[in-house]
Amino acid sequence: MSKYLKTKGCSNLAIAVCPRCKFKVKYEDLVKDPNTQQMVCPECQDQLDPYRLPARAGDRFNLQYPRPDEDLEISGIEEVILEDGSFWITDGGEFVIIDDEQITI
Repeated sequence: MSKYLKTKGCSNLAIAVCPRCKFKVKYEDLVKDPNTQQMVCPECQDQLDPYRLPARAGDRFNLQYPRPDEDLEISGIEEVILEDGSFWITDGGEFVIIDDEQITI
């Protein structure tokens, strides 16, 4: 059986159907749902879901006195490890012997 909607005193006499509950409601009673942007009756309106909001912007951490990046590799040196210690051979063919934190050329 149909439901009678009282429209006395209303400026708009249009009737709408809520897409969720399928009940007849006055058109001026429809509200916009914040999550789906559909026009629904006030009983079917959801609360705003915070997970649908865009992500917050990250914090900016700027260094006050930044240093320029420096290359950490030493070009032209090749390391050869032997049983009695570590020998480094340079491009010029010189041997650098490192034993117990003493450097011998």
